[in-house]
Amino acid sequence: MQHNEVIDKILFKSMDNADFGIFKISSTNANVYLEIWYMLGQDKETILVCNKENIKDVKFDIRNRNMVIYEDENQLRKK
Repeated sequence: MQHNEVIDKILFKSMDNADFGIFKISSTNANVYLEIWYMLGQDKETILVCNKENIKDVKFDIRNRNMVIYEDENQLRKK
């Protein structure tokens, strides 16, 4: 997708129009926490997925939320 806007404006606009969000939590994607809380702040459904190897890296503020935990991409597709 080509655009001339700042990427966060596009992202927030997409989340404003969404009914729910699916978020993959990993140790390499710190920005996902902003996106998760943005959706939660709008009282929208959030689906959190995390690889079993990364579960130890999940930050305390979402650790108590339900998550789909998977061992590999094939298992995640089945869930």
